Amino acid sequence: MELWKHQKQALKKIEPRFALFMEEGTGKTLVYLYSLSKLLPTIRRSSNKRPYKVLIVSTRQIIKHMWPKALEEHGHVLPGEWEVTLETFGCVRTRKEAYTKEGFDAIIIDEASKIKNGSLQTRAIQWVARRGNIPIRIIGTGTPWGNAQGMEIFHYSKFLFDYTSVFGQNMAHFKEEYYDEGDSGWDWEPKDDTFDRFSEIIDKWSFRKLKSECLDLPPKVYKVHELDGLTGLAKKLYDAIKKNTMILVNEHRLDSSCASNRQRKLLQLAAGTLYFNDSSDDEHLVEIFDELGLSFTMEDLEDLHTPKLDWLKDILPELVAQEGDVMIVGNHTKALDRVWDLLVDLDIPFEANYGDSECDPEGDEYRVLLANVDSIAFGLNLQRLSDVIYYENPWSYEVRKQSSNRAHRGGQTHEVTIHDPLVKGTPDRYVLHTLRQCKDVSDTIFWEYGEEF
Repeated sequence: MELWKHQKQALKKIEPRFALFMEEGTGKTLVYLYSLSKLLPTIRRSSNKRPYKVLIVSTRQIIKHMWPKALEEHGHVLPGEWEVTLETFGCVRTRKEAYTKEGFDAIIIDEASKIKNGSLQTRAIQWVARRGNIPIRIIGTGTPWGNAQGMEIFHYSKFLFDYTSVFGQNMAHFKEEYYDEGDSGWDWEPKDDTFDRFSEIIDKWSFRKLKSECLDLPPKVYKVHELDGLTGLAKKLYDAIKKNTMILVNEHRLDSSCASNRQRKLLQLAAGTLYFNDSSDDEHLVEIFDELGLSFTMEDLEDLHTPKLDWLKDILPELVAQEGDVMIVGNHTKALDRVWDLLVDLDIPFEANYGDSECDPEGDEYRVLLANVDSIAFGLNLQRLSDVIYYENPWSYEVRKQSSNRAHRGGQTHEVTIHDPLVKGTPDRYVLHTLRQCKDVSDTIFWEYGEEF
């Protein structure tokens, strides 16, 4: 198979410790395999008679659907005899001790944005690479930056270079060097020259390529739909939560956990549902509703009015009448169930993928794909789609971009429209604004200013 020009450029620059920051749909998987064919013969091994051993770590969707097919079609490019172990991030975490003893010659972290923080999962991956003394380490993702601080770069470099990290041996040193501490003591702001310094450093051990630079694709169009505000019981519940939250703010009694919970509740109401758990704050909210005389059943909370469903009811028949299919994504099962009921009422063929189902998103028996945004963000080719609707937006820029790029990638033949329905007076617009801020960080570090959304 003839490689594209940008794939050959990546292979010229490849090193045993390297990052492929190639956008979705630019052929990163093939670069992984050709990189192994170039690098594996250069390492020193205890025995040249044993097969090369490679560990590939990624999300469940990618491990299940994409990598077996890629190895079947292109595994012949690997040198000599080889053994490839395909594993999810979670399984590596639980089996990290065993994997340090496997004697892997190479490890590939496909979708490296999953090791972007100091979580147990991230540390387990770093542990396997370091304690297993794996000589070849390659990470890849099209969305390296998921937040507005850019701190992911520390964890990427720690995986690649162990404790000789180019950013220092620990996070405290990293923050002191590149960030200013906020007034609260826990928020950190990048210094004026931080992103310029990041850009200069990572250029030495990474390769960046955007779709717009190497693929002739139809345009991706962004549409923001301004909807009416909430009404009825949903409006009363929303106002009650908002009013009490402001009281807590004024009395300096709103901690970060409570603030996050309140924000989730307001976003749930915008999506037409509200549900509670056993947290003390949820119990407090129920007490507030009782004091205000807001009577309702649990069934009422699962069937709240939202302008989003009214908008979907109007626009979906028009969209499915077109050539391409439609994907509707959200964050929560209860919100997606509201859309499910609407699709049944409209008699529109659909598939649902909430992350724990055996649905085949690449199958042929639907016009609408209803999906949890995390389950659909990685490893799928959905060029059949012409419209992607964010019924609920993720907080992660990485997940937002990855999920929309399931449709906008190599092989797409028609325009892809991304829809953002925003309910007036709710946090919908704030979430979109936050995602745009994260995109600005990526643009600054890589000196790229491409598509807007």
